[in-house]
Amino acid sequence: MEKCLIKQMKYNIETLPGLDVGIVNINFPIGAAYNGVEIGVAHFLEHIFCCTHEFRKGKLTAQTQRDDTNYYFYVSKNNIETVFKNLNWQISIDEKILEQERNTIKNEIKQFNINPRNRALEYLHFLLFNGKDYGRSIIGNESQISKINKSELEKGLNFYKEPTSVNVIGPWEREQILNYIEESNLLEYPNSNSHICTELMTIGQGESLIPKDIKTPFVGGAWFLSINKSHQIYAEVLKNIWDSRIKKFFSGTFTLRIQIYNYGGVLTLDSILPEAKKSNIEKIISCLERPITLQEFNKALMKLHINYHRLAEDLQSRIKYINNLYINQLDKLTIEDIEGCQQKIIKEISYENGLYLCNSISNLNIRYFPITKSIMKNLKEDTEENIHNETNTEKQFISPLMIRNNSYYYTAVSSPLTKRYHLLVRIDCQGIGRLLIPKEFPPEILTKGILENVRYEGWHTLFQISFFNEESMTESIVHLLAYRWNLRKPYLKINEEKYMTNLEIEMKWRIIKVFKTPPIKDRGYLVGISIVTPHNNVIKEKHFEKFSYEETPPAITREQVTIDNKIIKANFHGVTIITRLPKQSPLCALILQETAFGTNVNFPTLESLIREKGLSYRIVQSLITLGNDIYIFWGIQCDPCYKTLFKDVVREWLFCLAKCSNSIEIWFKNMWAYYNPQNHNSISQLVRDIDRTGHYTQSSLELNMNFKSFINEILSEKVIEVTFTN
Repeated sequence: MEKCLIKQMKYNIETLPGLDVGIVNINFPIGAAYNGVEIGVAHFLEHIFCCTHEFRKGKLTAQTQRDDTNYYFYVSKNNIETVFKNLNWQISIDEKILEQERNTIKNEIKQFNINPRNRALEYLHFLLFNGKDYGRSIIGNESQISKINKSELEKGLNFYKEPTSVNVIGPWEREQILNYIEESNLLEYPNSNSHICTELMTIGQGESLIPKDIKTPFVGGAWFLSINKSHQIYAEVLKNIWDSRIKKFFSGTFTLRIQIYNYGGVLTLDSILPEAKKSNIEKIISCLERPITLQEFNKALMKLHINYHRLAEDLQSRIKYINNLYINQLDKLTIEDIEGCQQKIIKEISYENGLYLCNSISNLNIRYFPITKSIMKNLKEDTEENIHNETNTEKQFISPLMIRNNSYYYTAVSSPLTKRYHLLVRIDCQGIGRLLIPKEFPPEILTKGILENVRYEGWHTLFQISFFNEESMTESIVHLLAYRWNLRKPYLKINEEKYMTNLEIEMKWRIIKVFKTPPIKDRGYLVGISIVTPHNNVIKEKHFEKFSYEETPPAITREQVTIDNKIIKANFHGVTIITRLPKQSPLCALILQETAFGTNVNFPTLESLIREKGLSYRIVQSLITLGNDIYIFWGIQCDPCYKTLFKDVVREWLFCLAKCSNSIEIWFKNMWAYYNPQNHNSISQLVRDIDRTGHYTQSSLELNMNFKSFINEILSEKVIEVTFTN
């Protein structure tokens, strides 16, 4: 990786051999805060830009923040010129697209508001900054979005004349990228003069009631921090120490957040538990003041190292990894550095200086006091900095390994994106009658590993664990194969609601309850394991031998499955449709899933259709395996009146897929990571794709793959509607 300045613009370039896909990140100085446009314009303009450009051979994602807007282009090895030569940043805003995206953003706001904690924290920001600058909402509310017009959006386009930074990670050589940048229109506009201006702002103190329409217990406190990006690494280490203290002494009742912006930071402490009280915050602050021990410091530093490994395993988050050059200071940090940061922050977060938001308070009073802030406008570094990190040497990709033994599978592959070992475990929870939660993963399997995430796919729970060496993972697999997933313990009280943190998780947790099936046994079953290792280090079949001793779960016949619960209580209004899939090719079920969110514009995605119709912001889907049958469901959050229309949109989409079936099969073979593992852009994507291939396909991947007949059979199947209502 090399970092340099070209014509006063910051560029990071990292060559990563072994991949056939890379990422280009271009950032512009238009965010939600202090940039002279109405609330919501920066985010609205991001939507308009993404919708205007048909990025045919790659994928475009974007993110609006409070200080800037970030665009991420996933491009193939031979398609890098597209980003630099063919993109027009000074777009013409079409009125039809404007109204389409206005509806999309309104639906996005509804999904954001499903979690009332999001709304409470945003309101806390609003109060702290007196509704200005960093108190402004990134996404806006429905009223603000309704008022934004073409003129306001065109005003925002002025901020697209000069990127603040460009970051490139992929198989390309540095000189090649520099040439493309020099020839592009990114350098078309002259740089403004660098300067720093000092302004006054007001920061809130006191306490206020949570708005009545936010239906959740909430206690929160917020403080302004006079720190900037240069303090990021100190703040992260300190936060890790403080998180451990809060978890140990206050049972995780409160969540601590530190957000650092261009000219300051914000620290918040909040809780949504009914037993939380405002007076608890004073005790927590006293706990944070205690001197830092060497043990705390070392644990926090290790956690930070793990986090950077995790960031580096995804191309988009790796941008953050290479942008934050302070990672090179990790080995130089001392406990004295962190103690200095602690003392600086503690002075600013005294209990008396806080701004509090609660359901019930004694003194409804917020007062604002002035502070000065220094805002850097078009400030450019005047030196060229080159930092060299170790890069991967050229290596050939190893083909994925897949072994099947009756109903069990083992898959393995390597990747240049990781220095760790990843193990994904698929557990069939049908016999338990519910999905597993993170804390139920057996501790003996996690002794030397880190639980990265938990995903849900129908009745299956998928745990992903990472290790720093092969020996640790081998030990974990031995325990895994010996474990019996008998988890129905009378003393174990499970609060499922606690884990329903977003639309996707809640919908997947609740949808399996509509399937009525006979009890199998009071246990879960290991279905298969998938492994991703560092480059050229695939683990062989030796771990698969003990699979033969595993008990095969009893099969469920088609006649034993009924769906009779058509209305589900939830935190939102929505609708889901469920249909059984043809048996002829489980691989086609994977193709169907991918086309719902596909990155190719030669056929419509289901997500794009529901956005165009104004039904919802995004869809949730999942496959559900019951015996020899596979079901699929698609669900959206929407107004109740759109229930019938959603079913019509799904049928319209399926007819389009039947017409484009040949090109879809070709597209799938090119993009599915099992066929082309060098095209993956994250470890989570790679392990997911090879795991699904192991579970849903037979040993011959091409067996009976006829997508058109597969879709036609789906169209002849009965569709079952399930309504979500709050």
